Amino acid sequence: MLIVAFTTVFCVAVIPFLGRLAIEHGLTDKPDSRKRHVGEVPLVGGIAIFLTLAVGEVLTQGQLMPPLLLALCLLLVVLGVVDDLKDLSARCRLCFQIAVALLMVVLGDVRIESVGAVLGGTDVEFGYVASVLFTVVCTVGVINAINMIDGLDGLSGSLLSMTLSSMGVLALVHGDTSTALTLFVVTGSLLAFLFYNSRVVRRKAAVFMGDSGSMMLGLILVWYLVEMTQGSARSLSPVAAGWMFGLPLMDTVVVMMGRVLEKRSPFQAGRDHLHHRLRNRQLTVNSTVLAMLAMHSALVLVGTINGSNADNETWLFWAFVALVLVHFVIGKRYFKAATGGVLEAD
Repeated sequence: MLIVAFTTVFCVAVIPFLGRLAIEHGLTDKPDSRKRHVGEVPLVGGIAIFLTLAVGEVLTQGQLMPPLLLALCLLLVVLGVVDDLKDLSARCRLCFQIAVALLMVVLGDVRIESVGAVLGGTDVEFGYVASVLFTVVCTVGVINAINMIDGLDGLSGSLLSMTLSSMGVLALVHGDTSTALTLFVVTGSLLAFLFYNSRVVRRKAAVFMGDSGSMMLGLILVWYLVEMTQGSARSLSPVAAGWMFGLPLMDTVVVMMGRVLEKRSPFQAGRDHLHHRLRNRQLTVNSTVLAMLAMHSALVLVGTINGSNADNETWLFWAFVALVLVHFVIGKRYFKAATGGVLEAD
């Protein structure tokens, strides 16, 4: 695991350098009506993580991750940087994400062919065309779910670290050391990012992930979730994968359900995510992150324990659906009385 240690240290070292460059060239996040942080913050987390993965690829002589995945990550990083600088339209971002997802499916043959025994009995399987369409929809959904959850200092990095490291452990247990190494390197780079982004060791975030980071990490997560859940030698149940994604998936579904019922666009930006609502209950940033990490850890634990147990897929699927409905109904009532005040900047 020397590769993991080296790449983590590299990421820690490169972030301050990239932060200075970002400030010089205007690649910063500025406060507005939705973004309540103080001052301009460099958007270099995603760039630093990509450079770390590229260094890991060199150190392992091209064995860290498939070249196609690295190339698609680069495309999303470039898109994210352009978006952070120019504020691209939602339609433009969506078209680009669909194109990247199609490249992953067609060129890499990384696609969801089965979602497990969600209805009981045998696995629900897709034909080629349905498989391609479903995988593209899921890929775009995960990419945007990560982007949506990236709203508080330390939040998205903490949740993703929990998911990716748990997936790495499962891969290692099943003898897939190559996948485990990749997932641990990504986790290490996220921990390096959290050193500058979370409020554990500093008063406020020194850097943000940016759209480049959230989109790239969403793609990496989808790629390895599909790789681990498909085929006869799978190390993770397709249903358990939903639990591993956990809180970001649940929160995105609940938010979109709420917006549709309110006759709003489900893709419209807003402050109606769980982390916004917890902040409106006067929780501090760190308390909100800790509460959400605790909830996410419980979901990931269920997914990890049932990771390779196909016998539990049916009840696991409906249990997750039930949790989403409970979150939607009870959460909406609980947060109805929430105030709009905020104790500190997000």
